Amino acid sequence: MAGLGDIAFAPILLGWHNDAMNTFFSTSLTVTAPTGEWEKGALAFVGLNYWTFTPAVAFTYLVPEHGLDLSANLGIDINTKNTATDYYSGATAHLDLAVTKNLTENFALGAVAGFLYQFEDDRGTFADAHDGFKGRSIGLGPLVRYKAKFGENTELDLNLKWVHEVDVENRMKGDAVFFDVAGKF
Repeated sequence: MAGLGDIAFAPILLGWHNDAMNTFFSTSLTVTAPTGEWEKGALAFVGLNYWTFTPAVAFTYLVPEHGLDLSANLGIDINTKNTATDYYSGATAHLDLAVTKNLTENFALGAVAGFLYQFEDDRGTFADAHDGFKGRSIGLGPLVRYKAKFGENTELDLNLKWVHEVDVENRMKGDAVFFDVAGKF
């Protein structure tokens, strides 16, 4: 199974930094739109056919003398119902952690870990017959970051992450590749 999945965008992202303490804090709302390929009755698909709203908080601590970035992101996924299947996937909490070593001013390597725990039951015929079908997963993998600078004030951060799930319950197990682009203008 391959293809472009559902597209996520962040209409709200607020951040604060404290240069004296080498810290950065942010809060955001990410919206995931059901744009990926999905077909009722298919065994596998890359889209989910429902909307997801994710409020989140993130914290980064920089250790410049060692070229390290330590980051944590905690979010809650709140899903709408898949109206084609009359199925509702329960809300989940996820914690994403990253440790990154800056090798140059523009290039970094690191490791990521992700923990997902579904705290709300699914609802629908299948879920009702399987005690809510709550899921959880743990994933680990590498991260590569490149910072491109254009002039004095313009930067693009390009992040490529591969996450291999090592422990999964009531969810499809597999690998995920993420490519993130963030800009400062």
